[in-house]
Amino acid sequence: MLRIDLQRNVDLRSVKLRGLLGLLLLNANSPVSASLIMRLIWDDLDGSKPRQELYRNISKARRVLGKTISKPSIAVGNGLYRLDVDHSNVDYHHFRRLVDEGVSLHRSGNNRGAIKILRQALAMWPDEPMLVNVPLPWVKQAEEELIDESFNPAVRAYFEACLAEGRGDSVIVEIERLMRRQELNETLAELRMNALSQLRGPDSVDKFFRAFVRRTTEELGADVSAHLKRLHRDLVEGRATAAAAGRLRVPVMLPRDIPDFLGRADVLARLDEWLLARGPAAVALHGVGGVGKTAVARHWATTRREHFPDGQLYFDLNGDSDPEKPTAVATGFLKELGADIPLDADRMTLLRHRIGDRRMLVFLDNVGSPDEIRPLLDATASCSVLLTTRQKPDLIGCRDLVVPRLRPVDAVEMIRRRIYDDRRAMEPAAVEEIAKLCDGLPLCLRIAGEYVVARSGMTIRTLADQLAAEERRRLLDAHSRTDGKGRSLRAVFDSSLSGFDPRTKFLFTVLGLHPHPYVSLAAATACAGMSATEVEDCFDSLVTAGFAEQKSETVYHLHDIMHAYGRDVARREIGDQQRTWILRRMFDFYLRTVRNAIRLISPELTEVPPLATDDSVVPVAFADRVAAQRWCFESRAETLAVARLAAEVGFQGHMWRTIGLFSVWSWEYSDDLDDVITLLVSGVRAAIKDASRTGEKMLLNNLGAMYLQIKKYREAEACLEQLRRFSVESGDLLAEAIAQHNMGTALLGRGRLNDAAKQYRIALNLFTRAGNEPYRGRAYLRLGDVSRRMDRPDEAKRYYVDSLAVFGKVQSDERADPLLGLASLVAESGDLESAKSYAQESLELYRHAVKEREMGNALLALAHIQCEMGEFPEAFTRAREAVRLADARGDLAEKARSLETLGEVRVKAGDVDSARTAWENARSLFDELHDARASAVTDRLTELNASESLPEQRKRSQQLSEGH
Repeated sequence: MLRIDLQRNVDLRSVKLRGLLGLLLLNANSPVSASLIMRLIWDDLDGSKPRQELYRNISKARRVLGKTISKPSIAVGNGLYRLDVDHSNVDYHHFRRLVDEGVSLHRSGNNRGAIKILRQALAMWPDEPMLVNVPLPWVKQAEEELIDESFNPAVRAYFEACLAEGRGDSVIVEIERLMRRQELNETLAELRMNALSQLRGPDSVDKFFRAFVRRTTEELGADVSAHLKRLHRDLVEGRATAAAAGRLRVPVMLPRDIPDFLGRADVLARLDEWLLARGPAAVALHGVGGVGKTAVARHWATTRREHFPDGQLYFDLNGDSDPEKPTAVATGFLKELGADIPLDADRMTLLRHRIGDRRMLVFLDNVGSPDEIRPLLDATASCSVLLTTRQKPDLIGCRDLVVPRLRPVDAVEMIRRRIYDDRRAMEPAAVEEIAKLCDGLPLCLRIAGEYVVARSGMTIRTLADQLAAEERRRLLDAHSRTDGKGRSLRAVFDSSLSGFDPRTKFLFTVLGLHPHPYVSLAAATACAGMSATEVEDCFDSLVTAGFAEQKSETVYHLHDIMHAYGRDVARREIGDQQRTWILRRMFDFYLRTVRNAIRLISPELTEVPPLATDDSVVPVAFADRVAAQRWCFESRAETLAVARLAAEVGFQGHMWRTIGLFSVWSWEYSDDLDDVITLLVSGVRAAIKDASRTGEKMLLNNLGAMYLQIKKYREAEACLEQLRRFSVESGDLLAEAIAQHNMGTALLGRGRLNDAAKQYRIALNLFTRAGNEPYRGRAYLRLGDVSRRMDRPDEAKRYYVDSLAVFGKVQSDERADPLLGLASLVAESGDLESAKSYAQESLELYRHAVKEREMGNALLALAHIQCEMGEFPEAFTRAREAVRLADARGDLAEKARSLETLGEVRVKAGDVDSARTAWENARSLFDELHDARASAVTDRLTELNASESLPEQRKRSQQLSEGH
């Protein structure tokens, strides 16, 4: 367990010495009392001998450790011993660190990252007991504790992540391996039952459970736990929830409650009546800016969370500042619910299916235009929805409730709570006057309270007179008024701002230049040109004064009123030269951070041409690909806002580079593909203004590829033709080849097969001249696809074989694609055995590469082939796995296609009733997706309903059921 290389001539024959080292290593860097060591290791000795043995063995242990490379030491003091060693050098502690990291990723919804980390951890767990060479009485108990506290949580998180990612088959295989070492581990038994339920049905669960109970009784003389019995009953009887099977999490996204919340009893009672007493409903809280709508909603939601056991979803739409689109909200919710989102998915439909009939609360904060969220309300119709907005909403089925200003007595109390010195009792009238000046607006009251607290040497009366004088002679512009009376917050804001130290005031003006209300500590540090410690101190002052809110450990948020005020201050306080300096640092930071992220996410991409940037600007560095993806997702809105600003103020080089890099990631994670196209078009324009032909080519290529993704083939052809011309002019052979290849794909999408084949052949020749083997393999593959569609099977087979040979030469998992093409091709010719072999090999390659959409295609191909071969149970298993995989990914179209195949297998196996159910579900999904295949499925159902089930079919149906 010690990850340090022992040199030769180290004597570890003594069991007691090994026990001492094991005990200290398990508690590395933590003190262990001498009395505990003696009790655990030398309890068989009497009198003073244990202490003498301890001293002697401590000396031996030091000599052993002194002969190691890293030379850890044993410290002693006050009857305590501590082994000081780097935790990374101790297998157990390295294992625990990996487990903690993996569990954290799993809980945050990053199951793929969790699988990777936890797989590393579990690979470290030894086949034999960890302390097998220490036969002392305490070791068995320690081993059991290690399993309960370390191994079981790691296994549970790993397999739950696998199940959530639709990898149930690998779960079963690995649990079987682990259970050979721990046959009676109930955690492993529970996970195996969940996996069996997903893949093989209730009969397999029941068979395994009964065998497990029998072994437990025979070997331990005890019964299994009530929890395991209940899980068995639920899985067998079909009552287990998706969450129990590891597929859906219970999301808890609510922000923290407001610590000094007070009053609002009438509003809270009305929310209880409308959202709790009457079942699922939608309620909009509206009112003027700063009146506390979000505070009321947060307090109500966090104190009533027990009424929503299936979870709470939250999203801040940023109101009028930089509003998020409803599709962005749906995307965020789907990711929180564990769904992988297909590029062309209808997110609202997918969200409705993902939520199902779960009892959840949806909290939509800072809605800009209530009209825009109608689709979102439809998608969450089964949930209670609470939203905040400044406008009175006009939404069918949504009640609205005005959040009034605080009552005078509550406003005075809020000020009193913040002024915690003796002045508040000595000057009650002055406190009341300040409260009155703030017009019952909590935001203003908090800032005014901090303003008074910061000037403890002045009377409240003096401060109240100052604020009143400022109020009389100053008005904010129309965009920052709080209501139709023209009352202003500027007096309070300006006075508070003047009390900040110069650095804090400067940071606030910098935030006013930032185009997004959310900003990270790293971004603010870069923009301000200050140290991270200084910026953190400034943020502490801004948060304390109510000018900003800390949303997470490293992210801060400005209320839309404060953001508007910050922009106003920046216009007044920052000169042109300093403004340019700040903006350049901002654009440098985001460009360099995006570059760092994309290098990890897509290292195969061609580097963007460098741009001279300020070396003092420190971008975010990422530990791994998972961290880079997380940053891209969390910082997407602010990054794109910064890119747009760069174009507006003339930093075209920053704009097109940032968009060119970031759009690669945005394809998969964007909530709005049309928005991605708009950004790419803007990037092309920026590259043209920057006189960068390289940038123009890069953005045209990305734009063309994006058009291909959303099947706008004519637009794609226009982009790719322009790219081809530029590539020829510059002599860029590879870029020309890629343009020709992608033009072939556009033509293929339009059904122009001969033209597509011509383009692919041109591309193949160019790839050969450029010496690019992976692209040669793809060109052969596409030529095979075209030939097959043109009904030229011999030609298609030659191309697939050529593609397979090229990919095999470069050891690429892309061999799976031509293998799947060959499987379908030879199946059509009647060679089912070869087809099955090709399909099985392609499936394994897709599994290895974790290409889930392609795995679904291979599963369906294999199901069709095995069905034709009469292997109905196997075909059924493949089709059902495809259904579950599509469901886990959130691909409703693929789920419908898989259900259609499942119905075909059931019909041929003679199970007419099950076939009917599968086809009815497929038709329902196709209808919902407005897919023309709904008509074909309807025709099949009509034929099925017109026929009668034959006795032989019933017999085959029974045989199929017995097989599962």
